[in-house]
Parts: sequence; structure tokens; C-alpha cells
Amino acid sequence: MTQGANDPWLRQRAWSLSCEELERRSRRWYDQVWRIFEAGKAVSVTQLSQSGLGVGAALAKDKRSERLACLEFALADVVDAFTAEEREQLHQHDALPPDFIDRVGRRAKAVDKQLRW
Repeated sequence: MTQGANDPWLRQRAWSLSCEELERRSRRWYDQVWRIFEAGKAVSVTQLSQSGLGVGAALAKDKRSERLACLEFALADVVDAFTAEEREQLHQHDALPPDFIDRVGRRAKAVDKQLRW
């Protein structure tokens, strides 16, 4: 039984199979540097009351969330573009194409450019 494109089940299954790797790819080494830099930054009492503690951590988390969102949109696009054989492999055998993560990464870059334009 071959599922059609835009199948939410296929998207969810692809996400569950690849989420660990995609979440890892959404992290950047400089997020930690940003947190440390912002944690040591002197702030006034008014800034602290407006932004709360952990300003750097919040900014780093926001950036990571943006990257992860691009990866999620890209995953949906890649899954929707699957061939009938790729959809069948995912549906029947929980198998993603070997280049799936790379395809999602390339598409995520395009999504990011579209959002920033």
C-alpha cells in the first residue's frame, strides 16, 4: 500500500526516525559561547527585570529553535517529494533513504534563505 504525497503519517514517521540527528544538527558550538558571554555581561536592574536571568541562554535557545524549525519544514518538503518506492520503504520498513539527512540539510538552507529574504 503506497501512501500519497503530503501524508502526515509519513512525515511524522520520518521525523521520529531522524529527530535525534536533526536535533544534533540544529546545535552550534557558538551557542555555548553566546551563553557564557551573555552570562558574564553586566546588566542593570531594569534590564534584569525586563529580560530575566539567562538572557544568553534564551537567545541561544531561540536561534536553535529557528534552525530546528527550518529542518522540520525541510523534512516535510523532502518527504513530500519522495518517490513511490521511498514512500513504500518508509511505510513498510521504517527505512529512510541513505541520503535523507543530507537532503533535509540542503533543503533547510533554502528554507532559511527564504525566511530571511
